[in-house]
Amino acid sequence: MMLTVAHRLLALGLLPTEGSFVTLRIVRDAQAVLAPSAEEVERFQITQDGDQVRWVGDTSTDVPITDAAVKLICVKLKSLDESKALIMDHLSLYDMLTHTSDATTSA
Repeated sequence: MMLTVAHRLLALGLLPTEGSFVTLRIVRDAQAVLAPSAEEVERFQITQDGDQVRWVGDTSTDVPITDAAVKLICVKLKSLDESKALIMDHLSLYDMLTHTSDATTSA
């Protein structure tokens, strides 16, 4: 799935921090593919100043995130939507992942 650094960082923040053994395995694997690698940090000139992360250029990368991880992120996004707690930064990720998740669950 093509994701930007912004999408990846948002998705990392939406993953659950507790759950069943299976859920936590899915989270751990998702964290490994969503977090920028050392090579990506260098290539995209990713820097962090406090809570703010910056990068340079088009950071779209094909990320091998599993359907199970996408579903976990979608559950959180939909929960935020239902409680009217989504923020603008979530919008494009919500559109992308919920559309993908709906397609995989209906197949």
